[in-house]
Amino acid sequence: MSLLYLDGPVIIFGTPALALGVWALVGGVLRARDWMAAVAVLLVLAAVAWGCGEWLDMRTDRFTSGDSL
Repeated sequence: MSLLYLDGPVIIFGTPALALGVWALVGGVLRARDWMAAVAVLLVLAAVAWGCGEWLDMRTDRFTSGDSL
């Protein structure tokens, strides 16, 4: 149930909002060049993807522990 009501919407709406927020912060507030803002967005999204992978591994560990193919 949490995938439908919490996890899905956070991923669908949170990822683009995070990317736009980082772009606005780095490009607008810090007045960096566009390529610097793009690199910052890519780094933040890579870190979020890694964190989501770790979170998913933690959530699915009880279903996959001990199973071998």
